[in-house]
Amino acid sequence: MYDLFDGSANIRHYERAPFMPRQCELLAFHDYDKYTVTHLLFEGRNTFVFIIKDRVVVEAAPHGTFAHHISKGAALTFSVGGLTYCADSKLYQVLGAEKQSFVGFDSNGVLRLVPDGGLAAVDAGVVYGAEASPFLVVNGKRLKITDEAKRSRDRLLLGQLLTGEPVFIYIKGVDVARAADYALQLGCQSAAVIGNERRIDIYSKSITQDRQSGCRAVFTVY
Repeated sequence: MYDLFDGSANIRHYERAPFMPRQCELLAFHDYDKYTVTHLLFEGRNTFVFIIKDRVVVEAAPHGTFAHHISKGAALTFSVGGLTYCADSKLYQVLGAEKQSFVGFDSNGVLRLVPDGGLAAVDAGVVYGAEASPFLVVNGKRLKITDEAKRSRDRLLLGQLLTGEPVFIYIKGVDVARAADYALQLGCQSAAVIGNERRIDIYSKSITQDRQSGCRAVFTVY
């Protein structure tokens, strides 16, 4: 089965340098019915870690993340940044969209990392998912990132912890190599970037982040 990578990471080399924990400061922790959210400072970067206690689904959001969050009464909503997503094992994509790497959950709630696009993801059993690039952590090891490693942007990561819970991680102003280190340090078994600047919308009780992304779909926790 797929659990491998896309062209933006060196698939033959995990990061072999010894892992050194990054400086991290706990600012706040909130425990809600469907999720927890932890506010951290990683090397001075604001980081929000959402650990999900319930099922994560993907749904169409033709009027945007905020409208979907309010109208559906969702506990937690994240934008889907790309042009292709999967909901209830059905693939939705803009005509002519390029084949992109894909990340999503199968029927058992296991996060799958699929390099060959949405159709391959559905064939691999992904029920809910979306485009993702780059992959950062696979099989509990961080990858050797080979592209845009020095470009700092706001990032939204989707991952799964070693203990099995889905996790969304929002990091302010970080390059992808450091994002991989942060995800590993936070205990991710798998992690990938699902949104960058201007394509990140989050609505929850603890944080509202709205970049007017005009997203077509959302990750939702009810």
